[in-house]
Amino acid sequence: MKIKEVRNGSLYQAGDEIMRVRQRLNSSSVSCSRAHSNELVAVKAGNLSLASAKAVESYLKEADAL
Repeated sequence: MKIKEVRNGSLYQAGDEIMRVRQRLNSSSVSCSRAHSNELVAVKAGNLSLASAKAVESYLKEADAL
């Protein structure tokens, strides 16, 4: 995914993990948090893909359980 397509607050998939984008770090990386964690990690925008509806639903169900 291109850095210009990435939106803050949206859910993306990086490998088999769902991440929420927090902010841009530079021209190719973004700061993300893992599911229901405040710990931030840097991820290359090219490694992100938009999370599927099924993945988002699973993420939200997990949030309701907390």
